[in-house]
Amino acid sequence: MPQTLLQSTLSHPEISFKFIRDNKVEILTAGDGKIYSAVYSVYGRDFANSMLEVDYTWQGMHITGFTVKPLSAKSLTDVFRISL
Repeated sequence: MPQTLLQSTLSHPEISFKFIRDNKVEILTAGDGKIYSAVYSVYGRDFANSMLEVDYTWQGMHITGFTVKPLSAKSLTDVFRISL
């Protein structure tokens, strides 16, 4: 998958993306605004189901999102993303 499509899919889960290569749909995202759905579409069911939800507030900062256990992660360059 092209890197720009991967980045766009994960940073804009509110947009539905469809990637077709050689007349075969390789990626189709829901565009429902949920990061979980975008990750599911890109990395698959097993990876998405291994994610842990983060919802933490400390000294006026609020952090939300998902993370995975280190054993679930692929190479850091393939999976590690931070979107603010």
